Amino acid sequence: MRAAIYQPAPTQFRYLVDKVIIWEDSSTEHVQVDQDGNIHLNGMRKRLVGFHLGSNFVSGSFSDLANLTILHTELDYLMAKGIRIIEVDCWYCGLNAENTWNTTLDLLYQHKMLVLMGVTHRQDYPLLFDSLSTVNFSLGSETVSQQIPKWVDNALRYSNVIAISSESEPELPIGAQAYTVPLFVSYLQLVNSIIAGKTSLPIIVKQNPYLWAWMTGVQANFDYKMRDAILSYSAIPCADIYSDSVTNFGNICNIVHNWSLSRNQQIWITEMNFMSGGVYNSTLLAKAMIDAMLARNASVVFLFAMNFYATAGVSFFNTATGDALANTDILLGAGTPGANVIIWQAQW
Repeated sequence: MRAAIYQPAPTQFRYLVDKVIIWEDSSTEHVQVDQDGNIHLNGMRKRLVGFHLGSNFVSGSFSDLANLTILHTELDYLMAKGIRIIEVDCWYCGLNAENTWNTTLDLLYQHKMLVLMGVTHRQDYPLLFDSLSTVNFSLGSETVSQQIPKWVDNALRYSNVIAISSESEPELPIGAQAYTVPLFVSYLQLVNSIIAGKTSLPIIVKQNPYLWAWMTGVQANFDYKMRDAILSYSAIPCADIYSDSVTNFGNICNIVHNWSLSRNQQIWITEMNFMSGGVYNSTLLAKAMIDAMLARNASVVFLFAMNFYATAGVSFFNTATGDALANTDILLGAGTPGANVIIWQAQW
């Protein structure tokens, strides 16, 4: 049963999310996301470390039994380690095929994972997205405005979905994409308005601050404008951060927080991994790097990615078996599974 009971928010404080989730084992959990981006579980404010499932997290269909078995193995491990939150991009699967994702979403619900659920047409359909000369572009058999409502309806079947991501890293055009900031804003207004018409869940937009943090000239001008546009349409400031040292992670996080200070909010780090010279290596990510994010007003950090078969070095699990890599064990704490020694969930 995927029931959700919405509780009235206290009059002195507004919550973006305030509901009781009834889990499959009939246990209940009061989940709140406050207006500053903090997550509260049963009244306790938490800093959470979770995982991004991965945009290309399997070879072949993600609904194949073999791939679901791998995902089940990974989620068993993460549940035993005390991980409570997962990010998943549920891309377009064709006309009336939104429920193709349900086997994956069922597994996340069964493992008591809170979910940030995303759709990203810019990355999944780069040629169709193109220059956004047609904002409500066709995905083949239907337009964006015809597909998104059904996608949201399917997401809302799951009470453990606590936020929706409407787009990802628009400051990084793919290939020949040449959209302008005003055209992207028009597209975002379309998508966000459809989602907001269906649900009161917070809608976030992910961005990659690497370019606008360091670039100058024309590219920086585009990035700064895009940064400001994204912030205007994201309920919580979000950033995907990849770097190679505690200092660099901290510096980038400080930059993100500085431009969002007027919002006085925590940050959601929607992707994080070790990267040096454009090369990913999850085995070199250290706890101190994650802590650098959490010490600089990040309330949630998603490690990217559980599985990512398309790019070497990204995954935190063996993509063929679902077994955790040695460094993943170190990051989540050594010891017997179930010890729940992850340090980042302590009450503030």
